[in-house]
Order: sequence, then structure tokens, then C-alpha cells
Amino acid sequence: MSRAPRKERAFPWAAMLLLCLIIVVSTADRQIIALIKPVLDQTFGWSARDYARISFWTQVASACSLLASGWLVDRLGSRRVLGVALAGWSLMTVLHAVVTTVREFILVRATLGALEGAGMPSLMKLIATGVPRAERARVIGMVNAVPNIAAVITPVLVGLLLPWVGWKAMVVGLGLTGVVLAGLWLRDRSGPWSAQSSGVKHE
Repeated sequence: MSRAPRKERAFPWAAMLLLCLIIVVSTADRQIIALIKPVLDQTFGWSARDYARISFWTQVASACSLLASGWLVDRLGSRRVLGVALAGWSLMTVLHAVVTTVREFILVRATLGALEGAGMPSLMKLIATGVPRAERARVIGMVNAVPNIAAVITPVLVGLLLPWVGWKAMVVGLGLTGVVLAGLWLRDRSGPWSAQSSGVKHE
């Protein structure tokens, strides 16, 4: 007797919302230094060369991370790697409010870039193993649209909030938001990553 094909479970929209919020935080993390650079210039007396050094080492760390993070995702799973990386880069965002020298900023930004490098491999693995085939194109479209929307909204929000709360409160708030999202991500076992961790793959 042939078995009827098992109906695929739809991708949960609560999981999609959580994933989109993580992408928004990641996009804001990447933009924040450029957006508050004029304030940092006045506060720390940065030169163009100092800013170039910070940007250079951040990009180097991110590129190197991409080479290793895919290997980690394949062995540890996208849920675990993305959750730990998100918590780590969010803590680095908070540390922006503490460090004072160019060297310290380079260390913080490079660490943040290295941890954010785990984001894309984790996301691609999650979509490949946790999203039903019938919904993959829609999910991919959304996760590609979110960072573009966030890139437009973030400068507006920074421009509105910066005069009122100051840059330190802003980066601390952003970092703590990321830590909360990381906790929700790691604790939630109802999303598609639970199927991935048990070895079930949607086809």
C-alpha cells in the first residue's frame, strides 16, 4: 500500500518576523559607525586615515569570517551559529559606548565584522533545510528586501534620535536589542530550525 505524500508544514510567520528583526539589527550594526562618524570625529578627533583603518580591518575580518563560518554552520547548525554570533556582535555594538581609542574601535569593529560573517551562511542553510520548497522563493525575496528597507530607514531614525538620546545610548540600545533577539532565537524550538537540528530536511 502506497503512502500518501506528507503535506509540508508552512513556514511559520513568527519565525519569519524574528528572522527579519535579526536582519534589521545586523544592517543597523553595519551602518552605525558611518552614520555617527561626524559625532565621533568631534568627540575623539578622528582623521580620515583613522576611519579608513577601522573600515579596512572590519572588512578584512568579515571576509575571513565568511571562509570559516560556512564550515561551522555545516557542523553546528544554523540556529546555534547564528544565535551565538548575533549575541556576540550585539555585545560588540554595546562596547562602542565604552572604547575611546582608534585601536580599541578597530578591535571592536573587527570582532563585530567577524561575527556578522556567520549571518549569511546561517541564513542560506536555514532556508535550504528549514523552508518548504513551495515557499523558498517568497522567503528569499523577503530576506533580501529587509536589509534594503532597513538601510533606508536606519539613517532617518538615527537622524531623529541622535540629538535626543546621544550616540552612546543609541548603540547600547541597538546592542541590547540584538542580545534579546539572540535569546529568543536560541530558545525557540518551534521554528524551522528545530527540524534542521533533528536532521529533517524539507524537500
